[in-house]
Amino acid sequence: MHGRWFASGGAEGKPFNFQTPPLYQLMVGGLFKIGGPHPIFLPILALVFSILTVYALYYYGRRIYDERTALAAIAVFITSEFFLFFSRSGLSEAVFLLFFWSAFASFLVGLNSGRTRDFLGAGIFTVLAMYTKYSAPVLLPIFAVIGGLHRKSINRKWFWLTIVLPTLVFLPYLFVFIRYVTPPVIAERHFLILGLNHLRFLYYLLVFAPAALILAALYSSRIQKTDYYLYIAFLIFFVVLGFYRPYFRLAYPLIPILAFLAGRFLILSGRWRPYLLTFSVLVSLALGVRTVIYRSRIPAEIAAEVGRSIRDGKIGYYLAAVPPNILAYLPGRLALPEDHPAVRLGRRFPSLMRGRLIIQPENNRLIGQDRTIFLYSTVMDPFQSEHDGLLNRGQRRRIWDFIDAPVYYRDIFNPLRNRKQLYAIYWFEHAEMKEDLDRLWRLGFLPECQVFNNSK
Repeated sequence: MHGRWFASGGAEGKPFNFQTPPLYQLMVGGLFKIGGPHPIFLPILALVFSILTVYALYYYGRRIYDERTALAAIAVFITSEFFLFFSRSGLSEAVFLLFFWSAFASFLVGLNSGRTRDFLGAGIFTVLAMYTKYSAPVLLPIFAVIGGLHRKSINRKWFWLTIVLPTLVFLPYLFVFIRYVTPPVIAERHFLILGLNHLRFLYYLLVFAPAALILAALYSSRIQKTDYYLYIAFLIFFVVLGFYRPYFRLAYPLIPILAFLAGRFLILSGRWRPYLLTFSVLVSLALGVRTVIYRSRIPAEIAAEVGRSIRDGKIGYYLAAVPPNILAYLPGRLALPEDHPAVRLGRRFPSLMRGRLIIQPENNRLIGQDRTIFLYSTVMDPFQSEHDGLLNRGQRRRIWDFIDAPVYYRDIFNPLRNRKQLYAIYWFEHAEMKEDLDRLWRLGFLPECQVFNNSK
């Protein structure tokens, strides 16, 4: 939805809200601008960047180690459930991983070569990573520690190119972020969800990348200097990561690091190497087979049924309380409440709101039509328990039982893991609503709910 906002110049989609840095949304917006707002572009983008990441593992792996180690690491990496999921999920992780790994690997290459251009490459990829995910700044202490260990022999420009340059380029966004989001909201989003979750992230590595984690842990003999850099990077990232709320996707950048340590172990395993590699690959694929075969057409089916309903009922405005993976498929223009932060910003910068549909609670747009629909998901509880009486005024026309990707059910820390995901379309005839029509309209101004307009 943020990609549609960028593609339309602010006229459609969800306004950018600084929940993540903007680079990925800008990429999606560019694709939408060229080919239209089709959700298929998201998994295509993930697949393309995953292929580029595999190439980056091979390219940098040969320069840091050798070709055999690079190929062994790739085999461990691409059979992990992390890769099997994110390479086609449509999330931003695949894009971020390419930038993160390329930044770190280019820095290691610079340590060996001493060339300024390698450190410049590390700095550029760090900037790209920082504009993609808020977890990217952890690269800066990684570079500081490893660079500090070589302070007497390293290229003197390393500090300016890999730490100072990315920081300076990121500062303008950081300034806008702090000014627009405000410190109290930043604290609520990030600092208030901190904790000691290191064991939970270790669980994610063990469940979704067991071969990489176990083989890396077994690697202890004939360790080279470069191996220590991988361990340092892993420990710094893992320690920092463990203070955040446990989301398994945040651990993805650790997998290439573990894969190379695992690759080193496999290469040094002598005559056991082919057996260990085959066993590791087969076990990983067996654990991830459900992720490989997972397909769901329900989001597209829901959107198609919504489209048929609004055509058959000649409906202009309708409401939806569903998660983002369904919102992205829904037809029509997303309306913004007049108190939305983007609307307030638009008063200062009118070009951001040009062509935008703005709605007010006191101006019930449903009155101009005979009926409307409400798309609801049980994921949005306690929404239903609070508004159950109003929803029951409508007729439930269609219901879907949505099965999410297997990784979300294997994540024992996922709060929605055991919650049944039902989606339903409620049909409301306005002649039967009377005074409840205003109540229905005002649902669209709740944080969980969105209002769409399908009028041309």
